[in-house]
Amino acid sequence: MSKGLNKKRDQKKKPLLTPGEKKAEKKAKKNEREQQKDIFSNLTSH
Repeated sequence: MSKGLNKKRDQKKKPLLTPGEKKAEKKAKKNEREQQKDIFSNLTSH
């Protein structure tokens, strides 16, 4: 019984991302990368 309680506690600690949240995270990472690319190209073009 105590094992089951521990399992539940572990799941609460690190909640799983829903597909929507995963998509949003991917989008944010992609945007970040593209922003860095833009900054870099701006630096090199001047």
